[in-house]
Amino acid sequence: MSQSVLGKERILSLDIIRGFAIFGIFLVNIPAMTGLDSNLEHAFTGADKTVRFLLDLFVQTKFYTIFSFLFGIGFYIFMSRAEARGDKVYLLFTRRLVILFIFGALHYCLFWDGDILHTYAFIGFFLLIFYKRKPLTIFIWSIILFALYHFSLSYTLFMPDHKLFGQEETIATANYFSGWLAAVSTRTVSFFTDNMINLIIAIPEILSLFLLGLFVGKIDLFRKVAKYKQQFQIIQLISLSLSILFFIPIIMLFFSDKSYISIKNFFWMTISGKTLAIFYVTTILLATESEIGQKILKPFGYVGRMAFTNYLSQTFIGVMMLSLFVKNTASLPLWSLMLIVLFIYALQAFLSKRWLEKYQFGPIEWFWRIGTYGKVQSIRRKVQPS
Repeated sequence: MSQSVLGKERILSLDIIRGFAIFGIFLVNIPAMTGLDSNLEHAFTGADKTVRFLLDLFVQTKFYTIFSFLFGIGFYIFMSRAEARGDKVYLLFTRRLVILFIFGALHYCLFWDGDILHTYAFIGFFLLIFYKRKPLTIFIWSIILFALYHFSLSYTLFMPDHKLFGQEETIATANYFSGWLAAVSTRTVSFFTDNMINLIIAIPEILSLFLLGLFVGKIDLFRKVAKYKQQFQIIQLISLSLSILFFIPIIMLFFSDKSYISIKNFFWMTISGKTLAIFYVTTILLATESEIGQKILKPFGYVGRMAFTNYLSQTFIGVMMLSLFVKNTASLPLWSLMLIVLFIYALQAFLSKRWLEKYQFGPIEWFWRIGTYGKVQSIRRKVQPS
């Protein structure tokens, strides 16, 4: 077992990648949070057509891919460190997942139905089966599940166009405080019905990414970037080239009509999400090998260290705060939502930095640790961070 992984020090590149993923997830989520485009079916025109197109190329499906991959790495780091301390690792991780599921369920029912936490918690239990497996076995299972999911998804290439609500001239009214109790009731019913089916459907894709992260954690690849720099550069180039190839159908659709509907490109968005995610990760890993790269990207690291807190706070701000000032949040143009995300994320980076100057963990992370270990954890920082 790698001693470097078992060390208590944090891996800066992982925090930066996690913070970068949180940024991308917010860009993807805010149209759904506000009610503008919950199902990728809205027909965008004008400036918003270009914005939606760029989101589909560079953001949509790319960042939950990264976040899922990081979850697998985090699982290995958590388990290996707990095992080194002599803790009951399976019990601890089970508690950790149960608490995560509860947070996710509340997030889904009380705020919005795009929550990913409960999905990770549910599928995370499968990771326990693979913890003691050899890296090669884990990698093979990751590839099998990945291929299974994308083979099953390929049927969308042969489906006729849907009649989509986005092609209509109406816009749904969305405001968090309008009919709140009825909305909570609807989401709660959905959580225990349709959502459970979606959880089963999500297993092959998400578990394949978890396992890839577990594989990378086991071979300690994140600490060997300098050693395998040339190989990382080759992977970076190949993943970018494949991404450009997968972009072609999306680009063709963009120029084929005056309006643009994302869901018609769902297969190509999903497959390019994997290749471009690899490009993003390898690029950040290579960049953080230099001091200037670390300095430029460090704000992402502050957000990444408090990813749980920042993920939930994005919902509170994106769903609740906007509803205080905008009666119909679904009427906001997409381009304006992107500006809102930039402002909120910059604020999160600033506040995360200030918080971490005094405390070891984010507030939600702290509660998560208390529940996991069954005792109050010290939150105040003993020494100033470097």
